Amino acid sequence: MQAEGWRRSDYFATILWGPRRISEPQVYHSYRNHFCETEILTHKGSLQFMIKHYGALYGKTYDFAPESFTYSFQSRGILRKHFLAKRPYVWITKPMASSRGRGIKLTRDIEEFDVYLNERLEEKKARMLNGEEVKEENIALVLQEYMENPVLVGGYKFDLRLYVLVTSVHPLKVYLFNEGLARFCTHRYSLEDFNVLRHLTNTSIQNAHWTKGLIPKETELEFHNSINPLLGPGDYFKRTLTSLLGFFEKQGIDVERLWLMIQSVIIKTLLAIAAEPKQTKSNAFELLGFDILLVSKEKNPQNHGYIIDLNQSNKSPSHFIVPKLLEVNCGPSLGVSCTTDILVKMPLLKEMLRTITNQEIDTTRKENQFHPIFPFNQITEIASQNLAKQKDIQDNIKIILSECDQLGVELGPYFP
Repeated sequence: MQAEGWRRSDYFATILWGPRRISEPQVYHSYRNHFCETEILTHKGSLQFMIKHYGALYGKTYDFAPESFTYSFQSRGILRKHFLAKRPYVWITKPMASSRGRGIKLTRDIEEFDVYLNERLEEKKARMLNGEEVKEENIALVLQEYMENPVLVGGYKFDLRLYVLVTSVHPLKVYLFNEGLARFCTHRYSLEDFNVLRHLTNTSIQNAHWTKGLIPKETELEFHNSINPLLGPGDYFKRTLTSLLGFFEKQGIDVERLWLMIQSVIIKTLLAIAAEPKQTKSNAFELLGFDILLVSKEKNPQNHGYIIDLNQSNKSPSHFIVPKLLEVNCGPSLGVSCTTDILVKMPLLKEMLRTITNQEIDTTRKENQFHPIFPFNQITEIASQNLAKQKDIQDNIKIILSECDQLGVELGPYFP
């Protein structure tokens, strides 16, 4: 930031970057890095509730996330009887108020949910004995259908960390950075066991095992020998988005179409906050981390999705790949611990500051750039302005959703 002419100041700051809640008087003449409205998206429980709510209102257009439930002592009876027993999934369980992969478990046995819940209760009691205040809701678990049919590269599961900049909620204005992270598991994908190193791409989990020397050297070598010939050399379990997309193109994937489908998922998710009454009164912006998993939508006779390994596929899989939203993260880490982080996050921070301070953007440059993805035409701009006025909310949401569903069908606003 100093290289770009920024300096720290205790008075009359242009940007206030800090905790999620900063009092309004502090930011009257400044931009703060958080909208009050986004909390509904970045909290695990409310995100899955929002997606279900909008799915009930607007149908299958909101079928872009794994099925999820909030499992608590109050809800477990109804869930087990009417929902969970009818769904023979692998489930991933996440503590309601945790982050960085802490407390995540995978299981096929719904009986284990009560075991996990009781563990959370005992943890709460221990923390209360230490004088900590623990909210009742923080004991609950989020149960999420585990996507058993991920797209693989060289036999390894990965997900995408994409960086989304919201500069206005009313009306909604959204930018997407055209570089990001492809985060890999360090062990080959298999459903024969639930080793987290095969299934969870969380950087904190993979990095903790690697830095502590818990991953055998031969396993690391196997990863590099499998991934480097496809994506080029890089850090152990991270690669840049552009290296991944370049490999996709070589495999015959329609990257333009895929990127537009991802944009559609991001826009539909953010519509939930654009439709709510305005809460943030001061100037604000927010950088969000969207975690996207690419999965196969093709079904086998048992109604399970096929696993597509792009290194082994002998046909163009473009129309069998769909993006699924896993999480939306507030305050995504901008820390750098490897070369890939530097390549992605340093330009990200620079371009974010240029965008929110309305500096001139070089629209001819496609690398390391925030590009506007919403509104993306006159129809969505007018509908978004109507939402900001709380005018004909459902009608205008339907208009925007209809336009979004054309992304990936017809050429949209921008693609890398």
